[in-house]
Amino acid sequence: MFPFVVAMESMAEAAQLLAGPDLKVISLRDLKIMNSIRFPSDNTVLMRVIATQQADGIHVQLGIDYYNRRGVLLQQNRPCFSCIVDVAPQTEVLSRPVPPDPTELFPCTFPSLEEAIIYHGPIFRSIKEMGSIEDLGIAYYDAPNLNDVAGRRARAGWIMPSSLLDGCFFGCGAYLWVVRSGVIAIPNGVHKITLCDLPREGERCTATVQFRGQDEHHGQFDVILYDSQNRVILEVEGYENHIVPGSNMQVSVDSKLNP
Repeated sequence: MFPFVVAMESMAEAAQLLAGPDLKVISLRDLKIMNSIRFPSDNTVLMRVIATQQADGIHVQLGIDYYNRRGVLLQQNRPCFSCIVDVAPQTEVLSRPVPPDPTELFPCTFPSLEEAIIYHGPIFRSIKEMGSIEDLGIAYYDAPNLNDVAGRRARAGWIMPSSLLDGCFFGCGAYLWVVRSGVIAIPNGVHKITLCDLPREGERCTATVQFRGQDEHHGQFDVILYDSQNRVILEVEGYENHIVPGSNMQVSVDSKLNP
């Protein structure tokens, strides 16, 4: 499945190309997943990213030509992801409270491919530990080399800390897994992501995960990601995940997150 965070990066880079070298991408708003992109084989899939300047920002949509298993085209340029991108001469410097230190932490581990309901590949396993203070989740990360995600493209022009952002979403899912007795959740959309900086490779980063509420099918969170000096790397407002039907699993008794 095509990662949400890589779709974000693709849309951010398209907006950057449209904006030109004198402006920088500072935020993404109204991020939506209309259709997932799956890879039934190792064949490459052509994706199109279309960016259009409008009065309220740069509107971006990522889509694919959708074929059935027999290779028959069913829908041309099927919309899969969309957002509105804001640009400015400089990124914003956000001042936020220093994240507190939880008294207890538990390690974040990932199931094998055979065991996983939702499988996370090695390049997206940046989250290392997590704990909580009252209703605030605290997660710790090791920032990977951006080349691990960028691959053959290398990191030149890369805008977002994709692996860390995916780790933040994983932290939201881990929190919901505890408060909802073992449910599995996947990204559904984001109200806004404000971008401030990129971390150094290997840097120890911290995220606060603020649980904002839930209904039968969704959980909602705000997230702030900090570097090792407690400077804000990015801020996520209104991240929503979707609960996978029938995914309830027994919660580990060793979990230190408080419902």
